[in-house]
Amino acid sequence: KAGTTWMQHIVYLIMTKDFNNKSQQEERFPQVDFSSGVMIDPPKHVAAIAARPSPRMIKTHLPRHLLPAKIGKGKLIYVARNPKDNIVSWYHFSQRIKAYQYTGSLNHMIDCVLS
Repeated sequence: KAGTTWMQHIVYLIMTKDFNNKSQQEERFPQVDFSSGVMIDPPKHVAAIAARPSPRMIKTHLPRHLLPAKIGKGKLIYVARNPKDNIVSWYHFSQRIKAYQYTGSLNHMIDCVLS
């Protein structure tokens, strides 16, 4: 809920100028650290990303120094958002996603994040 999906769309359109692509976000920006909330098989996944044509666009939550050497040499875009906005966005997102089953108040979520 920090704006990374918007950033991915913007970068994809700037890099490819392909306004008609209907592929899923995960196909355009494979994720290095997690996939559907589960830690991925790093060597296999990094090899698949390295085999993609250049320029490669990936998504990660890892800082640059923890990225595999084959990936960490490229240009990075760091997305940061005001933490207050991020919590409110996460609250509304978690209310809509049934899998999270979050029914608490915004104040409760703030307390959980800050503790």
